[in-house]
Amino acid sequence: MGKRLIRDVIDWVTSDSFWKTNVLSAKKLRDKFGELALKMKVSAKPKQQVKPKADPRNKDIALQRWIMAGSDPEQFNWKDE
Repeated sequence: MGKRLIRDVIDWVTSDSFWKTNVLSAKKLRDKFGELALKMKVSAKPKQQVKPKADPRNKDIALQRWIMAGSDPEQFNWKDE
């Protein structure tokens, strides 16, 4: 068991809202170490990323660039793509 893993588990336990109130001694940490290491690994898996909502100002900026390029404002595509 590496020092890095021990430190990571201790850091995780002390920041986890449930475990920081349930592991209050070195003995408890030793007793639960395997379980805690597994729970830490599971909780660290990346969650699905939510696509950020498009900024509504992006279309206005695109329109301004369209006009500055000499294009006809009436032909600007306002649809989201």
